[in-house]
Parts: sequence; C-alpha cells; structure tokens
Amino acid sequence: MYIVKHIPIQQDVILDANIINDLRQSISNDSLHKIFQKFIHTLQTIKLPQLEAAIYNKNYQQQYKIAHYIKSGAAQLGLGKIYYYSHLLSKARKETGSQEQISTYLLAIKVASKETTTAFTQFLTLYRDRYTN
Repeated sequence: MYIVKHIPIQQDVILDANIINDLRQSISNDSLHKIFQKFIHTLQTIKLPQLEAAIYNKNYQQQYKIAHYIKSGAAQLGLGKIYYYSHLLSKARKETGSQEQISTYLLAIKVASKETTTAFTQFLTLYRDRYTN
C-alpha cells in the first residue's frame, strides 16, 4: 500500500488532488477506484457502526483503535475531511475527551464520508478519460 509522508490537517479539503495524483503514479486507475470504494464501504458499513457501538458502550480503547484505523486509511487515500475528523476523534479519545465531543466527531465523519463519496464520483465523472480505465 502507498504510504503518505504527510497530509495537512485541513477541515475543508475533501479530496487531496496531490495525494490522488501520487497514487496514480503507483497504481492503475481501476485499482484506485476499487481501493477507494472498498475503504468507503468498510468505513460506512463496518467501522462507523463499530465506532458508534464503542461510544455507546464507553469502550475507550476500541474508540481510539477504530478512529486511528479510519485516520490512517483516509491519509493514504487523501481523504482530507475524514482524516481531519478522525484525527480529532482519536486525539480527543487519547486525551479523554467527553463522550459528547466524541459523538460530535463521529457525526462529522459520517457526513464527511458522504461528501467524500459524492466528491470522488464527481471527480471520476470530470476526469473519466484521465482517471478511469
């Protein structure tokens, strides 16, 4: 898997074009699309429900572990907003942030994942010839 050296922590960046372009240098367009779809699917159907359950059950270690997983995947794919909010969540969990604060970040990650899916679909539509096989 491609390793990102650094992603700026920016709340307003949905997709980081520089990281996506770097990925394109290493893998095929089809592979990039499949990896993105797999990450978002796993995020929305497995990781976010697990995180929600961990928050409900006050399982702090699991909250941190899942937030860190999300943060790492988002960084590798250049998914700025998801990275931003998962970073805040893992930081809040590490620093024993309030459950209300943690729940707010969970909701923000859910919203960001939907925005990211829409943005990536628009990205592929705009650059179909360049970024899809």
